[in-house]
Amino acid sequence: MPAPTPVSRIVIRMYRIGTGDCFALKFFKGARKTPSFRMLIDCGSCRGDQAHFAPFLDDLAAWMGKRLDLLVVTHEHLDHVNGFAKGRAIFEGFDIAHVWMAWTEDADDPDARLVQDQLGMLQRAVALGLDRMERLRNDPARQWPEAERAEHLAVDATRARVVDGVRELLSFHDVALPGDALGAGESELGRAMDVVRTTLVAKTGHDTPDFLHPGTIAPELPGTEGLRFYVLGPPKAVDALKVEVVAGDVYERKQTLGAATTFGAAVQALAADTGDVERPFADAFVMEAASAAATTEAAFRGRNAWRDVSFDWLQSVGALAMRLHSHTNNTSLALAIEFAGSRKVLLFPGDAEIGHWRSWHAEGMTWQVPHGDGTQTVTARDLLAQTVFYKVGHHSSHNGTARASGLDLMTSPDLHAMITLDMARIGAGWHKTMPSPGVVRELIARTKGRLFRIDEGVLADWAPSDEWDARSSMNAGERAAFEAAHTVDDLFIELEVRG
Repeated sequence: MPAPTPVSRIVIRMYRIGTGDCFALKFFKGARKTPSFRMLIDCGSCRGDQAHFAPFLDDLAAWMGKRLDLLVVTHEHLDHVNGFAKGRAIFEGFDIAHVWMAWTEDADDPDARLVQDQLGMLQRAVALGLDRMERLRNDPARQWPEAERAEHLAVDATRARVVDGVRELLSFHDVALPGDALGAGESELGRAMDVVRTTLVAKTGHDTPDFLHPGTIAPELPGTEGLRFYVLGPPKAVDALKVEVVAGDVYERKQTLGAATTFGAAVQALAADTGDVERPFADAFVMEAASAAATTEAAFRGRNAWRDVSFDWLQSVGALAMRLHSHTNNTSLALAIEFAGSRKVLLFPGDAEIGHWRSWHAEGMTWQVPHGDGTQTVTARDLLAQTVFYKVGHHSSHNGTARASGLDLMTSPDLHAMITLDMARIGAGWHKTMPSPGVVRELIARTKGRLFRIDEGVLADWAPSDEWDARSSMNAGERAAFEAAHTVDDLFIELEVRG
């Protein structure tokens, strides 16, 4: 029996729904115009109601012929999954053959349960801290003397920014606040993941998705002959999921935030059902409310009562919320799709952060592939060196793309990249951290300007100097190939990658 024809080209569509990921891929063999395989990676956006999503999802359904040979859900953040709920009626009309998710989503895996328990603790602590901050800010008993009104307004404005920032982070998660509208009924994230886990997985004829583990090559699916799907992460070493910053491996952010402690045990001690074992201090050192109030009054004699720490210590909940966000990002299912013949690689890391990227280079993290009459060892360094398409991690934030263990190793002269960032459809607080100037500058240089962003199409040069033009470093052949390979439409940006 002759060997099956290998996949020779992949067409990638990045839908321009807003800041968030929705990538549709079609695989083709030879000169055939009918795809051999259809794949979707995530579907979500930070902003947009059902009506906003509709034209994008209608186009997706038409382009895919309402069929997905593979649906990949990288991780549980709204900007990656809320499209499944907002477009539920559309997705219910799809035929779906396979669903892949990370091992961290497997309820039967004890390590996955540990990860989910830790995320649950972080979520509960952030929710309790934010709820208490809200109640303290709105407590009518906390009156300020008129003489301190100006100072009061300035302090309250700062506190409001903290609260708003934490709320923004929580909007990506399935977190309920006690007595708050966010806790009323089913969350948006819950609805989206319910569509994935029940409606969409059921279409495959299986009870659960396929849960993938790092260091493996996913089983070949019909229509993907000639390709390899390397699973890079999330790491099985649970501690790696918590790593957010490593010196020399993180790019600069637009704004540097001050360090703050995380205090899960302390903030959870505020809950009425917390036992002594969870408190940061023994009962002998806990001051009752009435005694605390009397002590505060004696210390301040009615002035500067706002200086008590009942609110201000809670501002560290912002750091806790950031840790929750990073921890979830580090559970991303990260894939490298390789053309076995040319060894060209398409890299889709989800929103993996630094601990995740570095785990790809851990001792023993290798893959064995056929080579001649034997096998060959492949490392993450090899895959990165052959990467010709990079889905930029976490909307080009400072720690969504590793430096030494990531972008520095992407040395292919054919590198292209796409950034899932739309500055008009992202919370105001994120404007301070996205995009990272260092990440974008480096991408412009390494791609020779073959860099796309959702809101701009082909990204305008962000050059190290006014005189430097990245695209001028392309030769005539490269420029012609680039122009022929991409399309910028109102609904999507499309790129063809040839093996």
